[in-house]
Amino acid sequence: MTVLFYVTWVLTRNVWYPWLVWVFYQEWRAASAAAGTPWNPILITPLFQACLTALNFHWTWALLRKGRAHGKQL
Repeated sequence: MTVLFYVTWVLTRNVWYPWLVWVFYQEWRAASAAAGTPWNPILITPLFQACLTALNFHWTWALLRKGRAHGKQL
């Protein structure tokens, strides 16, 4: 069961969420082109997603270090 946790952790937080940064960035570019200015409500979406993705990478790194410190096999 632990293996499934780690698989879903990595796939969700380290694959899916970073991909969403790119998707939200493309949406922001489209909204910027339509509005004629980069300052639009969509701007916050890729910024927040990038921050949350950075936190997810940090938490993944901490999780891996914790497992190694206790001698656990992941």
